[in-house]
Amino acid sequence: MFGAKKAELEYSVLDCKNNLSLLNVDLFTGRSHQIRVQLKNIGNSIVGDAKYGNKQNAIKCNLALWAYQINFIHPTTKTSMVFKVAPNCDIFPWNEFLMDKFI
Repeated sequence: MFGAKKAELEYSVLDCKNNLSLLNVDLFTGRSHQIRVQLKNIGNSIVGDAKYGNKQNAIKCNLALWAYQINFIHPTTKTSMVFKVAPNCDIFPWNEFLMDKFI
């Protein structure tokens, strides 16, 4: 496609329950809405996605997209920085999965 920018990611399915899939997504590029657009294009929209989700079967909840780990090199010390935060596992859709075994 003329003028299109490269948008690349890789995903794996961690678990499936009640017609939901828990995915691990690794980004190789950082385009705006990249995960949301690419998952919609393969027919696996994110739960709670009002913009890119399935409007007919929309579930009323927050967008179920969570960055549980972020890594980067500190700009001055050049040390590797890793930050991890789990989603609130008491609310939908996170409560559908045994999150402790994935995080």
